[in-house]
Amino acid sequence: MLSARSKERAYRLLFTESAEPFASEIIGYTNGGISLTLFLVLIFATTMSWGPSLAIALAVFVLLRLALENRVAIWIAAVVGTTFVTGVGAGIGWTLGHVFDVDDAPIALAIASAVLASILPLVAYRRFIVRRTDERDSILPPSVPSHP
Repeated sequence: MLSARSKERAYRLLFTESAEPFASEIIGYTNGGISLTLFLVLIFATTMSWGPSLAIALAVFVLLRLALENRVAIWIAAVVGTTFVTGVGAGIGWTLGHVFDVDDAPIALAIASAVLASILPLVAYRRFIVRRTDERDSILPPSVPSHP
C-alpha cells in the first residue's frame, strides 16, 4: 500500500503545476494533445474499442508526465511533444495551403507553419529543462524530496 507521502508525490507529479508556469502549461497541453490524438487514432484507425484505447491513452499521458521528473526521460518527452505540435502545425498549414491556386503553396505553407509551430514548445521545454537543471526538482515543491 502506498504511504501518504507517496500518494502526495504522485498527485503532485501528475496534476500540480510546475515552478515554471508558462512551460508547465504548454507541456501539459502537449501531453494531453498527444494522448487525445492517440486515443482517437486507436479508435478510428484500428478496430480497438474505446475502453482499451482510453487506457492506453491515459497510460501514455501518465508516462509523459512522469518523464518530466527524470533528467534523461525529459528529453524524450520534449522530442515527442515538439514533434506532435510541429506535425499539427504542418497539417494545418498544408490544409490551408490548398486555398491558394499555386502548385507549391501547400508544401511551402506546411513547412513555414511547422517551423513557426515548433517555436512555442521548444521555448517551453527549454525553460523547463533549464529550470530543472538549476533546481533539484522543478515539479515538486521544496518540502517534498525528489529522491528518497
